[in-house]
Amino acid sequence: LGSFSSFACIDYESTSEICVDDTVFKGSEYKNGAKVVAINSYENTITVRSVNSSKLFVERARDLDLTKGCLLGVCVDDTVFKGSEYKNGAKVVAINSHENTITVRSVNNSKLFVERARDLDVVDACVDYGTAERSMHNFPND
Repeated sequence: LGSFSSFACIDYESTSEICVDDTVFKGSEYKNGAKVVAINSYENTITVRSVNSSKLFVERARDLDLTKGCLLGVCVDDTVFKGSEYKNGAKVVAINSHENTITVRSVNNSKLFVERARDLDVVDACVDYGTAERSMHNFPND
């Protein structure tokens, strides 16, 4: 048998996609994320392997959080606050544009939390996204 290279992807929204080997989150369920290992485009499901446990799980694409992009001006890798809830801030690790939620990791205790994008205040914006991307409702999907 020859060797094969697969770059299977599935549409996440109109212009974004999740591909094999991407790291994804599902709210706070995967402490350090999960790697995409297979995609079923017909069922719109994705098989992921937890980074922590190495166990396989099948998830619906819309339930997964992407580790790239922006949502309502909040982008992956930004440092954010939510009122006084995060003493030293939290780092944005993923976004879910289907649910309008942001997964953040607390700087204090490294725990994951899921927040509504509109409730977060950006303190330290990452440089990967400019004003144009931040002004869109959902980058790269606008």
